[in-house]
Amino acid sequence: MTQYNSVENERTTAGLKWECLKILVSIIIVIILMYLIIQRFTSRTTNNKVQTNEKIPISIWHPNDDNDDFKVPNEICRTVKCYELGRRLSASLDQSVSPCDDFYKFACGNWLKDTKVSEPINEFEILQVKIYFKLKNIFESKLPNVPHAVQQAVTAYKSCINIKQDIDTDFKGLKKLLIELGGWPMGNFHFNERNYSIIRGIAVGIKKMGVMPLIKFSVSPNDENTMENLITLDEPELSKFNISDPDAARLLFSLTEKFGAKDESKIIDGYLEMIKLQKLTINAIQNSKRNFPSIKITIGELDKKFPGINIIELFQTITNDSLKNDFIRPDDKIAVKNMVYLSTILSSIENGNISKRALANYIGSNLIISNPLLVISLVQLANRRVKREIIKYTSEENYWVSCLVLTTNTLSYAVDYLYIKLRSDPDLLIQKQSEMISFLREAFEKLVKKSVWLDNETLTTILQKLHSMKDLINYPAWIMDSDKLNDYYQSLPTLNEDFAENIINLIVFRLEKNIKLLRKNNTSWPENFLSTTLVNAAYLTERNKMYIPLAVLNYPFFDLNAPWYFNFGALGSIIGHEITHGFDIEGSQRDESGSIRNWWTEKSKKEYVKRTNCLKRKYNNYIIPETNLKINGSKTLSENIADGSGIQQAFLGYKNWEEKYGKERSLPHMRQYSPYQIFFISYSQIWCSKSSEEFKKKLLDQDVHSPNSYRVIGSLSNFASFSEIFQCKTGSLMNPAKKCVVW
Repeated sequence: MTQYNSVENERTTAGLKWECLKILVSIIIVIILMYLIIQRFTSRTTNNKVQTNEKIPISIWHPNDDNDDFKVPNEICRTVKCYELGRRLSASLDQSVSPCDDFYKFACGNWLKDTKVSEPINEFEILQVKIYFKLKNIFESKLPNVPHAVQQAVTAYKSCINIKQDIDTDFKGLKKLLIELGGWPMGNFHFNERNYSIIRGIAVGIKKMGVMPLIKFSVSPNDENTMENLITLDEPELSKFNISDPDAARLLFSLTEKFGAKDESKIIDGYLEMIKLQKLTINAIQNSKRNFPSIKITIGELDKKFPGINIIELFQTITNDSLKNDFIRPDDKIAVKNMVYLSTILSSIENGNISKRALANYIGSNLIISNPLLVISLVQLANRRVKREIIKYTSEENYWVSCLVLTTNTLSYAVDYLYIKLRSDPDLLIQKQSEMISFLREAFEKLVKKSVWLDNETLTTILQKLHSMKDLINYPAWIMDSDKLNDYYQSLPTLNEDFAENIINLIVFRLEKNIKLLRKNNTSWPENFLSTTLVNAAYLTERNKMYIPLAVLNYPFFDLNAPWYFNFGALGSIIGHEITHGFDIEGSQRDESGSIRNWWTEKSKKEYVKRTNCLKRKYNNYIIPETNLKINGSKTLSENIADGSGIQQAFLGYKNWEEKYGKERSLPHMRQYSPYQIFFISYSQIWCSKSSEEFKKKLLDQDVHSPNSYRVIGSLSNFASFSEIFQCKTGSLMNPAKKCVVW
């Protein structure tokens, strides 16, 4: 779901693909975000005021007395959990706001008032920090009789935590990594222009460091035959590496001083060359279009297109150690996601428009900026100005968070083993979650069958894909078998106290695991995509499979002892969201195996486009008050489709659950609301979030999700059952006369 800076910071949807090699590039974003959350989390025990007395709302709406389903029940749940849940939900409400005027403000109003920070924060991140604290306590305690793989994870974490204890060694570690990359000219460090090879620089950056500022490399399923794996080349994720960011620029200039570079003109020239190279990549992306499906070409054919570059050497340098005696051949096919972009970059290299010095600086600076852990150790050696920049950029005070992120991302199965051991109820959780998914699948099937605009041929294919959709609930069972877990990590060298060496070993290990898939079909792919410790959920288009990690099965998303209208409203809508990704803009172009195939009739496709265009226009008209900017309805379309159908599936799924198990009681402190109304409140409150105006502008520019407030407003205003339950007049914000529904 990807949040789940959005439920998917959400597929990470599509976002979520096999991109293990970008692990270190993403750490800086998590560090800064987690630092801000921890500062808030540790300074107060709760953000919500606990109400000791039930409060009658300022009611502008009235339940329909003629409809028994919508009547407020006389009986109230009296369990301890219900009292706790009722207080929590009630504390976040702003009951002075009419639900029909703005349901987000109604559901989250007091949460927003009680949250006294301007930095970005939301319920997903609050829960994630709580889980990180639990993991921190585990890693820093004695762990007897654990598998060797788990001991490796503990060693990796402790080598990271202890990086500040031996400053000289740690600075040598940073130098060691830069030497592997061919030096850092901007810092006047270990760069020999005559001997430097651009192709080798790119290859070693990918192979040893996972540094990919020009070309993104991975082995992933062939999008036209997902049983086959191909080397895949894509454009870089520039949002994760921006040297023109003022904080990043100041950090780089500060570090040149630490490296002993004294010629300011050369330092500035080196920086300006990098800016020029970054602009080249940005322009190449903006002036091109991604290929769907990707372009398939042999390595030999690509090599002939660019005779001045040894393309075969590039791929062999990256893969030979992993493939052993089955090396890359000229007739091996590769997949190119953006051929125009790749051609622009390779032509620039071939024509000498990208200099050796500029590339070495660009790759080295990428390593530094995307790995703040490597510069934390310099704080005590730096002068006051440099120290200030390092701390500002790295969130040095809480660097243990980034150590946990690094360990979790690179040794996820081993960390999952510990987290699963920590949970006392995983089997029961799996059972209950499996049942919820069954109700949600049934609900989506009913919604699709009621879509009269679909002809029988298309409907049959949709149901076939739905029935073929797999789900991984929580974790693959084999990771709890010590022998199998150790076997998986057998090729990882024994880790030690040398943090820089551990980083290299972990990145190389992950890359080798990925590259070895090249000669295998996809029955051999690992069974998990997200660590069980991540508060998230995801749908992987290439496999027609969704992932629901164990960590998301916590309040405010799920509670075994809570009424099921609460669980369906929160977690049920998330799972429904992921199911719908199988039928969003990209998912609708893939079949039951995840392969790209047109399975639509012309008539049904025309109706589908008509409905998605309606949704696009609706979100295009939303203006974010704090920024005075509009939502991009095209960029957010797939997520908006998933939000809208997800909440409908959850509601219908709960009603089916209710038919089987009976009606539930309402909550203390919420007695004025029916279970159905609390269902919608629980859904909306998982999206309560607060951030600065600047951060909101950034999300509007970069995120494929709508802002959280409009995820609530947009999805509920398109849902007729919501309007009926809250008796919203036609023409109000939450009950527009024209509704846009895809599924």
